[in-house]
Amino acid sequence: MWVFALLFALFSAQSCKWGKDSRLTTVYGKVTNQAGQPVDSMTILFAGHKGVSGGVPIKETYTDSTGAYQIMVDVPKKYLYASIRLSFRR
Repeated sequence: MWVFALLFALFSAQSCKWGKDSRLTTVYGKVTNQAGQPVDSMTILFAGHKGVSGGVPIKETYTDSTGAYQIMVDVPKKYLYASIRLSFRR
């Protein structure tokens, strides 16, 4: 079983680029396990939020064999903010 103790550090190291007049963003990063080994085929879910509870999935992608992922999303204006999450489902 994989243990992801450094997820908070991973997500805080994520990069987001917001366009000046658009809500288009690119998020990228790398998922590793506690030993620093890349995790292949992990689901990365980008979700929009209208308030403090839950989120609505907007787009998803998967990590590659090096644990890397990149996702470009145009966040609809109806959402106040967006988040990115790991999903253990396949």
